[in-house]
Amino acid sequence: MATLMTDDELEKFEADRDIGAEILEGIKDMLNNNAARRTTVIETDSSPASKNRSNE
Repeated sequence: MATLMTDDELEKFEADRDIGAEILEGIKDMLNNNAARRTTVIETDSSPASKNRSNE
């Protein structure tokens, strides 16, 4: 389980961040297909369901 930072720790962490560099790194990762999270969508044929609904 992760522990939360104290206010002082968070303030120091935020002061040392380079948001622009983090954004550019994220864009490069996405362009190189190295995204941290991927979503796969499986397409299905909805025509059988439509046919069953029209018979009711």
